[in-house]
Amino acid sequence: MDGANARPAGYLRLLFARRFGPLFGTQLLGAFNDNLLKQALVTLVTFRLAGENASMVNNLAAALFILPFFLFSPLAGQLSDHFPKHRVARAVKIAEVSIMVVAGIGFWLSSVPLLLLALALMGLHSAFFGPVKFGVLPELVPAHELTAANALIAAGTFLAILLGNVGGVYLVTLAGAPWEPALWLTLVALAGLAFAWSIPALPAAAPERKLEFHPWRELVASLAFVRGNRAALAALAGISWFWLVGVAYLTQLPVLARDIVGGGEDEYVRMLLAFSVGIGAGALLCGRLSRHRHRPRLAIMGALLMSLFAAELVRLCMAGRPDPAYVVGVLTLLGVGAGLYTVPLYTLLQVHSPADSRARSFAAANLLNALAMVVSSVLAIVVLVVLKLPLATLFAILLAGTLLVALMLWHLIGRSV
Repeated sequence: MDGANARPAGYLRLLFARRFGPLFGTQLLGAFNDNLLKQALVTLVTFRLAGENASMVNNLAAALFILPFFLFSPLAGQLSDHFPKHRVARAVKIAEVSIMVVAGIGFWLSSVPLLLLALALMGLHSAFFGPVKFGVLPELVPAHELTAANALIAAGTFLAILLGNVGGVYLVTLAGAPWEPALWLTLVALAGLAFAWSIPALPAAAPERKLEFHPWRELVASLAFVRGNRAALAALAGISWFWLVGVAYLTQLPVLARDIVGGGEDEYVRMLLAFSVGIGAGALLCGRLSRHRHRPRLAIMGALLMSLFAAELVRLCMAGRPDPAYVVGVLTLLGVGAGLYTVPLYTLLQVHSPADSRARSFAAANLLNALAMVVSSVLAIVVLVVLKLPLATLFAILLAGTLLVALMLWHLIGRSV
C-alpha cells in the first residue's frame, strides 16, 4: 500500500514504492552523470589534451558548471511551482539526453570547447532539477516518511558523486574507442529519463503565478517567507554551511593525503571514499534515529559530532604524519556527523516552506549553496595561497564556524520547532 495512510515504510520498502523509487532513481542517475562527465572532462584535459593549460581549463569547467545556479535557480523554482513537477522532471531529463549527445561528440572529437559547453548545460540541468527533487518530496510521501526519504536522497546523492568521480577517471583511461564515453553517458541519461517518466502525476502547486526572469528580484521574493520564520532561516543558513564545509574538506583531501599523511593517489581515494560513505551512513542513521518523526534537533547533534572530529583532524594536521588508517576513521566519523546534520535541515525547510512556493524556496537554497561553494573556494585560496597558512588553520576556521552554526541552530530551532 502506497497511500498516505500506510504504515511507516522501511528504507527498502520506500525505495520500491512508486511514490518515491522513481524520484530516487532519477536523482541518483542525474548526480552520477553530472560527476561522471565532470571527472571525465578533468581527466581528459589534465592528462591528454590541455597540457600546461590544464589547470586553467579545469577551473573554467568548475566555474561554468556552477554559473547556471546563480543565473537560473530563481526561474527554475518558478517553473517547478507553475507546472506539474513530474512534467518538469521529464523535460529536464529529455534535455539531459540531448546534452550527453553533445558531450559524446566532444569526446569523439577531443573537443574541449564542446565538452565545456556540455558541462555548462549539465549545470543548467542540475539547477532546474534541484527544486523538483526536494520540492516534490512532501507531495509524494506522507509527513512521517519525509525524514527517511530525505535521508535516502542524501545518501544516494553522495554515493552517486563518489561513483561518478571514480567512474569518470576510468571512462577516459579505459576507453578503447572515442565513442565509448558517449555511449555510457547517453545510456545513463536514458535510464534517468525512464525513471523520471515513472514519477507519479501531480497537480501544479501555483499554476496562476506569472513567470518572470528577474534573478535578483525573484530571489528576494523566494526568501520573503523567511521573515519571521526562524526555523526556515535556520534551515537555509545551516544547509549553506554544509555545502561550504563539504566542498572545503573534499577539495583539501588530496593535500591532506599528500602533505600530512605522506600518501599518494591510493590514500586520497581511501579518504574520499571514507568521507563520502560517512555522509551517506550519517544520513541513513538520521532516518533511523528520527523514528518516523521530524526531529530537527538531530541537526544540532550532527553539528557537534562534526565539530568533535574536525577538532581531531586539526590536531592530526598539527602533529604531522599521523597513521593513515586513523585519519580515514576520523574522516568517516566526520562524514557521519555531516550526514546526521544535513538531513533534518532539508526536512525542516520542506515543512516550513509554503506549499505553493516550496520549489521556489529550494531554488533559493540552491543559489545560496552555490554562493557558499564559491566562498569556500575563496576562503581556501586566501588561507592557503595568499596568507600561506598551514592546512590546520583552514580546518580550525571550519571547526569554529561549525560550532557557531550549532549555537545558531540551538537558538533558532529550540524556539521555533
